[in-house]
Amino acid sequence: KAPEKKYVERRIKNNIASKRSRYIRKMKFVEMESEADRLIQENQKMRLKIEEMETLAKEMKSALINKLAEKK
Repeated sequence: KAPEKKYVERRIKNNIASKRSRYIRKMKFVEMESEADRLIQENQKMRLKIEEMETLAKEMKSALINKLAEKK
């Protein structure tokens, strides 16, 4: 009976370890999804900022060209 008891104890420990491992894996996946969403949003904000800065650069370049043309 002792070997059977050891087997049952090992199975119980293994089941607990398996559940813990699956839980940890799931939490890591959820965390990665959350991080991916955050990075997507940050990327969108940065793209908008780039567009704004490119527009501003064009406006300033145009203003500079106009200013230089006035001096001639």
